Amino acid sequence: MKKKVFSLMAVVLFMSSSLNLNANVQNEDLDTGTCFDVAAEAEQNFMNNMATRFRIIPRDEIAYNVFAAAYDGCVEAGGPS
Repeated sequence: MKKKVFSLMAVVLFMSSSLNLNANVQNEDLDTGTCFDVAAEAEQNFMNNMATRFRIIPRDEIAYNVFAAAYDGCVEAGGPS
């Protein structure tokens, strides 16, 4: 009985590790972002920092300026297309 339980646990652990490995490989394929993604993340981080540190929500114009600066910087640096 103990051998059957151990065998079953070994199979389950092997299956879960192979599924996790497959998910990580597929996730790496999806992580090839573009400059648009970089700029959107920079804008979101800016908005989050302003909200948490200073308790203010910047205007849309300021958020757009952060996005544009991050996008332009990424393109000039030859970042992901």
